[in-house]
Amino acid sequence: MKKAGVFFVVVSGLIALGSCEQPSMDNPETGEVNGENVFQYYCTSCHGPKGDRMVGQAPDLTKSNIEDDAIRKMILYGSDKGMAAYQSLISEEEFPALVEYVKSLRN
Repeated sequence: MKKAGVFFVVVSGLIALGSCEQPSMDNPETGEVNGENVFQYYCTSCHGPKGDRMVGQAPDLTKSNIEDDAIRKMILYGSDKGMAAYQSLISEEEFPALVEYVKSLRN
């Protein structure tokens, strides 16, 4: 039952993302991708705005110690614990900024 609930949350979130216009992910002052903006748009529904909310089996990102490449792969391909793959949603330009922002959430 928990897997079905997590699946429902992920699918509902993806449907909601597809039905609204994506805000700018760039920092208006520098023009560079802002990792916090990317995180707020794609990740907060499960991880919360500070990375410490754990919907379903979403981990507390403030306690994460995984390396950059593992973070990137998790975002790209998802996991068997309910995280959806964001490969087709997050651009190559957004990944480095998102990975750095996720790491900045650590305590």
